[in-house]
Amino acid sequence: MRLHPGIQIGIAAWLVGCTLAAAAAAVDAPAGKAPAASGSESKAYKIGVVNRKEVFDAYTKTKTEYETLQQEVDGRQKKVDALSTQIDAQKKEYDGKKDSMTETERDEFKAKVESDYRQYRGELDRMQRDIDSMELRVVKKLFGDIDRAIARVGAEGDYHLVLDGTPKDTPGSVIYYSPTLNMTQKVIDYINSHDVSEPE
Repeated sequence: MRLHPGIQIGIAAWLVGCTLAAAAAAVDAPAGKAPAASGSESKAYKIGVVNRKEVFDAYTKTKTEYETLQQEVDGRQKKVDALSTQIDAQKKEYDGKKDSMTETERDEFKAKVESDYRQYRGELDRMQRDIDSMELRVVKKLFGDIDRAIARVGAEGDYHLVLDGTPKDTPGSVIYYSPTLNMTQKVIDYINSHDVSEPE
């Protein structure tokens, strides 16, 4: 997003907050099977791993939500750009007239330009805060959809445990897992063909 270069940081922070603490248990579970239960009876457990960031990128709703957000950014940017253009014009006017102005006129003109510049900076800062807040809400909403899709795929596929397999450069993610446990594509297919929005 043109005014928000920190999107990857925001997404990574959200992923860290949602990573399952049980990730380490997957390392010792061979081919998706948990160790045998104590006693004569044993039970097999079905384990899956999902790269939630990959699902986020492939989710068709992600593009739609960010296109809507970009439209909001563009609309607000036009207002800020108008203020910037106004200030530039005032500076040029001042430079062209200052030699013929009295000291009082110069002081009044400079005060007007400085006031407009403070307004411009205030609008710019407020717009950036609003955009940051809107983007965080979008990310939270999309990952909510993703987690609901994972839960449904897990339940329908009789999985006992699903771990977050987001790449290891994200703190808290699974360090290693067999590709046979990867159910990311199943989740992508599901989320793009079902309504997983939070009920209103």
